[in-house]
Amino acid sequence: MTLDFRFKSYKCHYLIENMPIEHICFSKGCGHGKYGSHKQYAHVTYIWPKKHDDLIYCFLDNDTVIKYFTDISKLLGFKLISFCETKNNYKLQISVIAEKRYFLYVSTYIRYVYEYPFSLLLYCALRNQDNFPELNITHIMQFYIAMFHNDAWCHCPGRQNLAYRNINSKSQFNLIRDYFNDSKGFIELRSCHNNLTNKFKVINIKNLPQVADGINNIINNYYARYKKSICCR
Repeated sequence: MTLDFRFKSYKCHYLIENMPIEHICFSKGCGHGKYGSHKQYAHVTYIWPKKHDDLIYCFLDNDTVIKYFTDISKLLGFKLISFCETKNNYKLQISVIAEKRYFLYVSTYIRYVYEYPFSLLLYCALRNQDNFPELNITHIMQFYIAMFHNDAWCHCPGRQNLAYRNINSKSQFNLIRDYFNDSKGFIELRSCHNNLTNKFKVINIKNLPQVADGINNIINNYYARYKKSICCR
């Protein structure tokens, strides 16, 4: 199957408690007292299609998705309630602190599963995770984004060529709590590949392992160069 992401846009479909929200992103937020939630925590259900739809497609199998969500729930501090699939959609339900900025932060890592090009980078990162034993998946993903992405900054922390040191997730959130694209506290990297994801806007999924191997070969060379800086707290 050939996926075509050219001239497409994001679609965002989720529920806060029982209130459905359709928006281009998660900026509507999840705050105390919003959408009928007057508790400290809110139940949020993320819904995305199983088939290719605009900039939405998940490259991961279900077992890998569940492991990823389990790992980031422990790292970020939200509760994973359920993950299931219907005939047409996948659904993830979590319990999260009802605070808008924190909700956006958590949603950033959840949307990486199915929003292109982050879904492609996550696929590559998870295949290559053993090459980064010093880092968790949030550090690794930001490193991939710093190396290969130069677009749609509303979807990721920092800006072009900025990566985290191996600080914990609470410290990461504190760096970007007020403004996601702040450059303070990040490591600036140099990459001549920061438009690479734009070259794969049309991709045959049969070629996905070969594409991932090529991307991972590039990033492994960069990590050897920047490992000392990234792993220094």
